[in-house]
Amino acid sequence: MSVTETFLTLLGGASAPPADLSAALVAQADGMLLGYLCRDTMPEGLEAARAAMAVSLYNRMGAEGEKSRDEGDGHSVS
Repeated sequence: MSVTETFLTLLGGASAPPADLSAALVAQADGMLLGYLCRDTMPEGLEAARAAMAVSLYNRMGAEGEKSRDEGDGHSVS
């Protein structure tokens, strides 16, 4: 399975982003990983990490500049 296919699978029920956005997110994840590893080429065996990082980048889209986020109504269930 390709990194892009794994990325789309990891999104689960979310609607699939356009192919060019998927490719851009995987490319951005690759660039970040290469930077973290101080490498010019991607080592073997990082396909899952590449896809997971692309999912994280996708999930953060639109959240730039947020200072906080509340989810739910703040009440606990008894």
